Amino acid sequence: MSSFANPDNRVRFLKYGAADFVDKNCSPEELLLRVSQNLDYIYRIEELNNMAMRDALTGLYNRRYLLDETAKVIKGWAVTEGRNHWLALLDLDSFKDINDTLGHDFGDAVLKRFAGHLAELTNENDIVARLGGDEFCIVFCDRSRDEVAQSLQGLLQTLQIAPVKFDGQEHNIQTSIGASVLEDDKFDTALKTADLRLYTAKRTGRGQLVAAD
Repeated sequence: MSSFANPDNRVRFLKYGAADFVDKNCSPEELLLRVSQNLDYIYRIEELNNMAMRDALTGLYNRRYLLDETAKVIKGWAVTEGRNHWLALLDLDSFKDINDTLGHDFGDAVLKRFAGHLAELTNENDIVARLGGDEFCIVFCDRSRDEVAQSLQGLLQTLQIAPVKFDGQEHNIQTSIGASVLEDDKFDTALKTADLRLYTAKRTGRGQLVAAD
């Protein structure tokens, strides 16, 4: 805002990054309108940023958020003595067969229901993301090994007794899980370790948790 109505000032302020320029002699109505328009613009930018970081089908964070933002977020997480942060990779078993035999609409219902299960076993500070396809990730904040194992084993048991129902059909799903402790904020290392353990879970029988080598 300036008391100088010189058009050059307006151009100069906008050139150097101002969102708007208002003369001091503008009417209250104009001022409120400009503030409202700029707030709408800010909210729209936030909405677009959120959409860019969210999976459209499940509403979970997406791969972009996990890889670009999670490492920054966890730097602000405190760790209680005897606890750690943990990373778990989860992959639905035989998901292609579900799509092939029951259809892609049923497959979408499976993904959304599975995402709901993951949201139910996490806390406010935890991060849940869909990496793409039938692969998901959970980053647990400040948990003991037993707490993480109990949560993930509980998920495996829940899936056995809670079939997905859609359009008159139902199907039990299962998932394989690889988990790793997140030490010293080494996100990439934990991701690679969890991925190797996920592969082991798949290779040695599926529908199980592997959290150690």
